[in-house]
Amino acid sequence: MNGSTLTLGLVAGLALGAAMKRGSRSTLSDERLLKLACVGMCGEFAAALHREFDYPLGAFYEVGPDGWKAGDYTLIHAFAYHPSGKLVDSKGIRSKAQMKSELYTMDGGKVKEAKTTEGDLDALSMEGLDPEVLEAARSYLQRNRAAFDADAGRAARRGSRSTGGTYFHVTTIDGANAILRDGFRAGPGICGRGVYLWDDLWYAQQMAQDEGDDAVILAVNPEDTELYACDEADVQDEGDSAYYDHVVIARVKSRWKPKMRVLE
Repeated sequence: MNGSTLTLGLVAGLALGAAMKRGSRSTLSDERLLKLACVGMCGEFAAALHREFDYPLGAFYEVGPDGWKAGDYTLIHAFAYHPSGKLVDSKGIRSKAQMKSELYTMDGGKVKEAKTTEGDLDALSMEGLDPEVLEAARSYLQRNRAAFDADAGRAARRGSRSTGGTYFHVTTIDGANAILRDGFRAGPGICGRGVYLWDDLWYAQQMAQDEGDDAVILAVNPEDTELYACDEADVQDEGDSAYYDHVVIARVKSRWKPKMRVLE
């Protein structure tokens, strides 16, 4: 199989993409877009990252018994290279180890990482990159720049005024119900009092996994609320201070009711 993309996830993604083509584009929610990017349409999301931020593209491939030079490989996952040195896909900015830990191989073969281009991703896709999914991904990135754009993320962490990007808060089912009903209340934390948010969905998902089955992730749009970073002096003694690079704090003094929703 030369340069094939026939993994189970990719086949599922193609089927979902075909179904969307038959329907209305306006029905493609952010949650559905992110699901598509995880089951076969990672190439579209990676291409959107390249077009929006000019990030170089990369991919993981499963190499078959005839070897890479013989063209015996299968595309597993496409991504972009973030300026921080990490990788970025629909789940946000992540380390290579984090991304590789989620890869699925059909035959347990060797995984190879290689730089690629939008043209190569288009050629490796059975029906080419879906232009509608690609544009939906670009729209999502434009509305959620802080989680993907190095400059926007640093600006948010310096306390600049939010431009409407999406951030994430992990709580319990009961906590989510109370927040949706009454709004956030500032609470204490290692970086001072406030409402603590993640600027990267991947970190929120990891925290939710640690919290157990009762955990819920709220997607929050701070609008014109200023967000602040943790001071390095507050976290320098923590085990992984880089963990706090993705934490921002809304230092609100009263009940805070931004636009928000529960992530499915």
